[in-house]
Amino acid sequence: MAKKITGIDIREDSVYVVTLLLNRKMLAIETAESCPIPEDKDFPEGLADALAELAARMNFFDSACAVSLPATDTSFRVIELPFSEPKKIKQILKFEIEPSLAVPVDEVKLDFMPASLPGREGKSDILTCIIDRKKMSSYRRTFSGFRITTSTITARGFSIAALLTRSGALENGAFIDLDGKICTISLIHEKKIAQVRSVNIIGKMEAAAAVLELQRTIASLEDLAGTDFVLEKVVVSGAVGEAFVDRIGELLECEAFEVTPEDLSEKLNLESGSQPKNDGFINALALATAEAEGLASINFAASRSLASPMQFVENKKSLSVTAALLILLFGIFMFDILYSINMNSKRENLIKNTIASVFKSTFPEVKRIVDPVQQMKTKMDELGEKLGLSGAPVEGMKTLDLLNEISAGVPVSMGTEIQSIVISPVKIILSGTTKTFNNIDAIKNNLEKTGIFTAVTIGSANTDRSGKYVRFKLMIDFQ
Repeated sequence: MAKKITGIDIREDSVYVVTLLLNRKMLAIETAESCPIPEDKDFPEGLADALAELAARMNFFDSACAVSLPATDTSFRVIELPFSEPKKIKQILKFEIEPSLAVPVDEVKLDFMPASLPGREGKSDILTCIIDRKKMSSYRRTFSGFRITTSTITARGFSIAALLTRSGALENGAFIDLDGKICTISLIHEKKIAQVRSVNIIGKMEAAAAVLELQRTIASLEDLAGTDFVLEKVVVSGAVGEAFVDRIGELLECEAFEVTPEDLSEKLNLESGSQPKNDGFINALALATAEAEGLASINFAASRSLASPMQFVENKKSLSVTAALLILLFGIFMFDILYSINMNSKRENLIKNTIASVFKSTFPEVKRIVDPVQQMKTKMDELGEKLGLSGAPVEGMKTLDLLNEISAGVPVSMGTEIQSIVISPVKIILSGTTKTFNNIDAIKNNLEKTGIFTAVTIGSANTDRSGKYVRFKLMIDFQ
């Protein structure tokens, strides 16, 4: 099934849309539509009206969409950082860019990509694009209202510049994108974007005005790079006409040409299903093509595409092998789980049989065994009750509890051995041997601290014949 990729070019006064079909390894133009933005409404409301009209002609829902915003909504800065790792750049970028902003950095949204400046090989120069955060949120709300899934949200003209450099049409030079009074200039050095600048031309849009802004942009870049910028070629888009482009070439004394949707289709080997009606569609066409090919770009979308649709088609065979391996691994994993369950079941049965065997040998009088564990607990409780004193001096206490209190008062570290314990209704007589007389006092004090016994008296304490041990007898009274 063919995959759809849609490029949506939002301008100040109109919206242009181009949808490409990706089938196997070929890209073909399916539709090209445009709609003006009503002048009698504010921009967000007018944009919503234009998208509503376009949505009535085509379906955005089943397409991956790449969107470019008006050039007036974005601005660019080139900064140098001491490192090039994207993770570190994200952490430090807002602090580096804030001094050049007119508003707090938290009120803007940033994205970046490496910049290639002449004479600065080995340096980490970053081209940063900036947009107002509230304005971006407004765009997102509008897109969601028409079920537009944006895989890329970028600045105007970026996709054309990326495709021109990728195809080899522009290696060292400038790309000028004209949209009404807005002139966006991208400087290219060694097939990479070095600087981007958008300006509003005051007065009539003439070749001389565009050249002046280009020269200012070059001067700014040369000042930043500290070396001359080589201008070999100028590429123009914006349906300005042959005379306009020729005049730019004359003023700059270099090659200049205009790029149209037909030129772009030819350079990119696009099949023509429905050619765009006019040159205004070139940015929308470039957006869709760059998205299909996964070209790096400024991207304000919440999540970037991990792989382009073209890459998916080209790697379909290897992906199939990977899928087969995953299925095999899943099968091994399930076999291991089932094997473990079976072995655990066998162990459980062995343990149950062992418990039943112990129960039979301990309580042979029981003939019917249903739950050996529970029956064992019941029998042990019955034995415990039999060991308890029915008329015990300490009400509610069993003999085992009294022995436990006595044992706690005679620590093993003392080297004490209890030889006899006589329990009567009124007292306990405790006899044994220990190493020193001090140990006897310690045992007496420990037993008194329990709070169960009213008094502990040393009945006798004498050394034995060897002289190594002390024999003692303690009288323990109850409460």
